[in-house]
Amino acid sequence: MKVLNFSIIKLTLAIIAGILIAYTFTISFKPVITLLCSTVLFFTILFIKSKRSKKQDALFGVAALFLFVCIGMFSWEINQPKNNPNHFTNSISYENTLTLKGHVLEQLKPYSYSENYIFNIERINNKPITGKILLKVRIEDSLKPTYNIGEYLAFKSTLSKVTEPKNPYQFNYAKYLEHQNILAQVSISNREIFQFSEVKISMYSIANTLRNNIEIALIDNGFKGDELAVIKALLLGQKKDISKDMYDDYASAGVIHILAVSGLHVGIILMLLQLILSPLFRFKHGNVFKTVLIVLFLWCFAIIAGLSPSVIRAVTMFSFLAVALNLKRKTSTLNTLFLSALVILLVEPQFLFSVGFQLSYLAVFSIILLQPKLSKLIPRPKYYISRILWGVFTVTIAAQIGVLPLSLFYFHQFPGLFFVTNLIIIPFLGIILGYGLLCISLALLGILPSFIAEGFRLVIGFMNSVISWVAQQNSFVFKEIPFSEIQTIVTYVLIGTILISIQRFKPTNFIYILCAVVIFQLGFMYESYTAKTTEEFVVFQQTAQTVIGLKKGEHFEVSLKDSSSTSFTQQLVSNYIVGSHLDSVSTVPLKNVYQFKGNRIYVIDSLGVYSSAFNNATIILSNSPKINLNRLIDSISPERIIADGNNYKSYVKRWKATAKYKKLPFHPTGEKGAFLIKD
Repeated sequence: MKVLNFSIIKLTLAIIAGILIAYTFTISFKPVITLLCSTVLFFTILFIKSKRSKKQDALFGVAALFLFVCIGMFSWEINQPKNNPNHFTNSISYENTLTLKGHVLEQLKPYSYSENYIFNIERINNKPITGKILLKVRIEDSLKPTYNIGEYLAFKSTLSKVTEPKNPYQFNYAKYLEHQNILAQVSISNREIFQFSEVKISMYSIANTLRNNIEIALIDNGFKGDELAVIKALLLGQKKDISKDMYDDYASAGVIHILAVSGLHVGIILMLLQLILSPLFRFKHGNVFKTVLIVLFLWCFAIIAGLSPSVIRAVTMFSFLAVALNLKRKTSTLNTLFLSALVILLVEPQFLFSVGFQLSYLAVFSIILLQPKLSKLIPRPKYYISRILWGVFTVTIAAQIGVLPLSLFYFHQFPGLFFVTNLIIIPFLGIILGYGLLCISLALLGILPSFIAEGFRLVIGFMNSVISWVAQQNSFVFKEIPFSEIQTIVTYVLIGTILISIQRFKPTNFIYILCAVVIFQLGFMYESYTAKTTEEFVVFQQTAQTVIGLKKGEHFEVSLKDSSSTSFTQQLVSNYIVGSHLDSVSTVPLKNVYQFKGNRIYVIDSLGVYSSAFNNATIILSNSPKINLNRLIDSISPERIIADGNNYKSYVKRWKATAKYKKLPFHPTGEKGAFLIKD
């Protein structure tokens, strides 16, 4: 099988290339439209010519691919807020107090101090202005505010940009939201929000109402605690109630994917529907009715699961597959996979940057290509149970090979017992899902027998216990694994070359694999060399205390006022340690004088002591020293001033104004993030 000979695959890759080009380079909308129109015209001429000559030359194929590249660029640009004249970023100022009206789109996982929502603006100052924002409703009393999807709200506030990460290698939540076109946030008290009685009716609000009714019905039948939280994650796509400990257990056990409704769940439901509806083939046009019913049930499940991006892409893919299977169309599973990706990316090109989208498609792609090869490594098992277990094992291994590099890049950990827990859980997941859907249906009808409910509670409780036990085997969970973008790319080059080469073996494939191995080694050697030769001086942003780091090759020295602290690697600089590929870390007491690559750096603490030796040096203000900054600047003429997070905000504000007046570089870490000096 020549993987890259499928037209759908080529066109999908062209769409992806167009999205990446538009994302990487700043291109205005008009040139993209001009390029697209020109390409359409050129392609049409070649198409008419090929029809007349009944022959398609290489130029026609290149033109088709370039057309889809342009379509990908257009799809990205048309979805950008900057190209929507009614979007709030094109008409309002972040400093002004605004009157906003709109409705709740999605409820997010709450924090200890706020309830969080995605809010869709419809009007600002009574003008039709649109856009999505992050709405953080502060919890100021024991009564937590709760707003349902579709509810109309109005409030007065100022918009602010989503906070960027303050320290190196931290998760960039602002960038994550930007990929969903959420470009601002509001933090407000629930007392300042006016709640309308009307509700915006949409598929999302219907899904939310249905899920709320299901949750009430389950609670009425005795489901609670971790069991209820896991059921809601497995069947309703709601993970916000899962405790941190339970979530960490599933992640450490290597089965976190079953808590996110995705391709695995939809694929199992498709198999169950195929089995249940198989008698319809006996009737005339039964295959058509069966196909319609399966697709209908799949999308009903998508509504129950909240129409999340992972559910939408999974149901889209398996809807194509269901049509192909039941109407007996000759098709390739790879074609079906890439066709679903093409449709999704044309509608929502931002999905390309979703971690879930990337992991799910890589997993399925790897299973399709690799699992048949793995399953042939041993003779067909004699017994049915052993065949099932071997099939689950090979599917798990194939999927893990596909997603491992990306998982290491995003999460920096590897669950060593993932295949054990998958062998235990996956074969019974179909039963669990079927059992769960039965309980939900009976609970909604008010006729759920207590013995069925108790049986399902026992099943979920047993599954949680098994996963918790596996997660406690800490020696098999490898955490804080450094893995960079370059290492991820070269690893996929190697894996992709091997996967493509084994589809149709040729002696020349050894050359391709050898080249991929060389590229792989060079990538890792480059990262190792960079880690060993790079030096950095870092003033971290931390409100509790002053934290200064000095990187010398693969060793990291952290200066703390309290050097006996042992939790800093987990709290503050763990991301830096992993991201910088550090081998060793040590802590030392905070010093007043540092030397780094010809830079003299002095720390002025609460004592406020400085001398003429500080002339033309970098000054770090820490622990709110009571100094006259204007006099200090006149006395020692510092090169720059850094105010870390361990200072009163009023002091930092005053220092900033003084430095601006003196035209001196001033870096407040609370505003600009950590300060770095690199070699």
